[in-house]
Amino acid sequence: MEPIDAAHAVVEEHHPDARAAFLGGSVVTGRRTATSDLDIVVLLHGAPAPYRLNVHAHGWPAELLVHTEESWRTFVVREAPHRSSPSCGCARTASCSSTATE
Repeated sequence: MEPIDAAHAVVEEHHPDARAAFLGGSVVTGRRTATSDLDIVVLLHGAPAPYRLNVHAHGWPAELLVHTEESWRTFVVREAPHRSSPSCGCARTASCSSTATE
């Protein structure tokens, strides 16, 4: 299964009511390897976020970084200066458009 399709399925299985989900990491860049995983940010309206979940589904290891909008912003402010370009694609959910523009 292609990375975006797999990410979409993982989000639907674990958080069908997510506000949005974003697929990032090497699978959406030219740096993808045979050992790449799905790095998925999931935004929820509230609890139980924030937390981290590692799963293996649809032929992919996946790491879900589950946040509220507030906890995600805090994470980005803290981590962005220490990371390379945060290239992201969108793992569409029923409540997420195909782009992240907010």
